[in-house]
Amino acid sequence: MAATANKNLKFPLQIDLSTGYFELTQTTLDTIKQNLVMIIASDENERVVKPHIGSRFRSFLFEQNIQVLKSKCENEINRIFDTFFPYLNLEEVGFDIDTSNPLNQNILKMNLTYSLKKIETLKETISVSVG
Repeated sequence: MAATANKNLKFPLQIDLSTGYFELTQTTLDTIKQNLVMIIASDENERVVKPHIGSRFRSFLFEQNIQVLKSKCENEINRIFDTFFPYLNLEEVGFDIDTSNPLNQNILKMNLTYSLKKIETLKETISVSVG
């Protein structure tokens, strides 16, 4: 059961034809999901007013050693959850790097499973690509 009190803009921005305004997230869980994706997809120092908001994933994309890359990514995910989402439990992290296709080799795909600390049975999984 998700609360409906917390609404934010939904990205990418699209007009809701019934209201004429930008679409909004409908539940708190949708808002959390949207915020998590936006922080992972944003680079640190990308925002002028709040340069600390964002991730460091793009700086890892050309790492040659896959084990070092996975370690850096796991540390970054933990930093993001500790800093920006202390109310979430990180349940599972999966990384996929396609080394067989030269066009996709610098794209990092992540699958994250998390739950709310207050409602641990309510789990959500998202997939995010950076690169």
